[in-house]
Amino acid sequence: MHGGYHFFDSTGNDVQVWGSSTSLYGIVAGATPTQLISSATLNSTWDCADTQGSAYCVNSNRNAFVKTNGATMSWYATPLGTMVEATPDRIVVAGVAGTLNTLYISQSNTFTNFTTGVNNTDAFTEVIASPGSKLYHIRWGCGKLLWWKDQSFGYFDFDNQYVAQVKTVSDSIGTFDNTSAIDPGGRVWFRGQDGHVWMYDCSFLTKQSIDITPNIQASGNRVLNSWQQTTDSDFGNGDLNTVSTAPAIGNVYLDYSSTTARQSTTWSTGTTGWTGASNFLFQNGDSIAYLGNTYHWLHRGNTSINGRWQTSYTIPSGPGLSNGSLFRMYFMANIPPVDASQADFSNGYCVQVYYPAGTTTGTISLIRKDDTVREGGTTLVSSTFTFSVNSDTDHPLWVSHFPNGLMVVNKDGVNVLSATDITYSTGTYFGFYARTDTNRSVYFVNAATIYIPADAITGVFRSAVKNAPNLTGWSTLTINSANNGGSQVFSMRSSTNIFTVNTTTIPWTSQTSGSLVTISTGTYFQFQDTMTVTLSTQAPNLSDFTVNWFEGAASDQSYMIYFDNAIWESVAFGGGQSTNNYIFKYDLINEGWTLYNFGAGGLLVQSNVLYFGDTSAGNVFNYGTVTADNGSAINAYFKSKDFVGPDPFLQNQLTQVDTFAKKNAGSTLTATYTVDTSTATSYSVSLTNATQNIVQSRKLLPSGKNGYVFNIQYGDNSTSSAWELFGYRIGFIQQAYRPSQ
Repeated sequence: MHGGYHFFDSTGNDVQVWGSSTSLYGIVAGATPTQLISSATLNSTWDCADTQGSAYCVNSNRNAFVKTNGATMSWYATPLGTMVEATPDRIVVAGVAGTLNTLYISQSNTFTNFTTGVNNTDAFTEVIASPGSKLYHIRWGCGKLLWWKDQSFGYFDFDNQYVAQVKTVSDSIGTFDNTSAIDPGGRVWFRGQDGHVWMYDCSFLTKQSIDITPNIQASGNRVLNSWQQTTDSDFGNGDLNTVSTAPAIGNVYLDYSSTTARQSTTWSTGTTGWTGASNFLFQNGDSIAYLGNTYHWLHRGNTSINGRWQTSYTIPSGPGLSNGSLFRMYFMANIPPVDASQADFSNGYCVQVYYPAGTTTGTISLIRKDDTVREGGTTLVSSTFTFSVNSDTDHPLWVSHFPNGLMVVNKDGVNVLSATDITYSTGTYFGFYARTDTNRSVYFVNAATIYIPADAITGVFRSAVKNAPNLTGWSTLTINSANNGGSQVFSMRSSTNIFTVNTTTIPWTSQTSGSLVTISTGTYFQFQDTMTVTLSTQAPNLSDFTVNWFEGAASDQSYMIYFDNAIWESVAFGGGQSTNNYIFKYDLINEGWTLYNFGAGGLLVQSNVLYFGDTSAGNVFNYGTVTADNGSAINAYFKSKDFVGPDPFLQNQLTQVDTFAKKNAGSTLTATYTVDTSTATSYSVSLTNATQNIVQSRKLLPSGKNGYVFNIQYGDNSTSSAWELFGYRIGFIQQAYRPSQ
């Protein structure tokens, strides 16, 4: 069992909610348990709060935010936290992944609506800025919402988001348990991160466990720890293989620097060539652009259409390209104008190809157009090339602008230019085919999609190797990433020995974000992200990842509850103990501690009866209302201290034992007196009396019961009786001095 909760439904029925490993059960009015959830993460610890006849529950693995009346359940997608509490008119959730110091406060009297707004009744969030890594616990107490972090404790006092106060009570005492704070009325008790029990009386914080310090220090604790990598410097400590870091688009992204501009060899329809005479001449200074699946031709040599963009899939025919022609390809951040009054354009890039008359050597330039001038711009990079205009040679020219700002120009299957510029957003991928035979043909391809060489590009990021020397068990792996059309495979590996970042001797195991890590609990571990794309329009990236693990032997948290004027706390006690096996009971009337040598996987009080969960199976027991221990006899007894006579160096002869006890018809009490801690004698005391409620037993002892030290024990080990001892007396006669040598 991992947590229990009690409330009353809208019709007044007693309802119990119990978490058991992967399941959540409801018990309404003592009926057969109903399984509400069956697919939670193994060993999830549950936390619930109730208001207006329904309970709202979350768990330590963020599997669910549910509303239940014990018989039925409604599931909500957000907020998925690890702790929940009710205020007079709201539900508060904390422990949401990625915002571990934030309180999520529901809309007033609408307990499943967490959409923030500006009205007083709207939902809102509050960040708790105090010492400590994250919020570990929240509870309503002292008329305020109390919060705990691992190094601090305080409260959030609020009516709405505009009338609120965050107060730190202690900047050094916090807790690791979201199950160990109780409010029995006027005072709040919890187990601190130091293992001690603390009491907050709504004004001051006081340590309460001084009397049993050795036992407290021996109680185990399971602490959650984490490792988050989120910055460029974090990722730079690992290995970047065909991936790079850039905060502008996500900290780790696939690097296209070795990418060829195109792969497909199929020319799409819509190609055209200039082979005949026409009124429209394609000549020096004309520009051709392809944007939005449409070709744009800017003709500058004819007065009738000078400066006008002609938009068509078929470029007008003309006498063909001549030596000395200039043609440009534009990929714009903005669509070019289409009429004479708006002929100029800006905010984009172009590739300019130019070869002067009478030569076969030209230049290719990548130009940024950041003004409205039709010609010119900022040349990012340029290169010379050989262009044989009189041979029957095909010269495919492709330009790609990748999501990371990289621009690649490919001529005749070879990358000839590349530059990175993120001034403007990614433009269109395009290509054209210059055939320099006697027809001077230029073909255009409808290149809305450019393929990646060899059908895929794969990049691998491997983190630094993390050492967690106190790791005892895995928790969850949380990853913030975006596939953006590509794919990512996450994996981890671990070892008990240190290893290098790129070692090949330790295998990887694939992992899923939000799930438990599924590798061995080696204290050296590493994270890997394998990114794959098949199109240049795809841009997977990794923003951050967080690996969570547990430290400490305890496999569960401590549980605390108020019952019968006492504070009860179940803990894992003893060196290396992993399961809760002891209960520390603090009597608030007598201000003393009692230890019980059994543990509990969750505590719950219903109808003034204490229930507790089994630490090794899915069972629930009640305490103090039966005379059997899970079907076995309870060996209950009281044993006095060891007594001596007036002179510890003289022997005493025990003469009688007198007993006062409460009547209990049919029951028998066993009295055992022991001499010198070794010789024990037992006799029975009947608790049956026909006329009185008090039973007196006056036992004369046989002669020879001599010793220096003696004690008395009363007990019963049957399965059907109870007893109460009011008092006892032991009579003795002091013996004469007898030398021992």
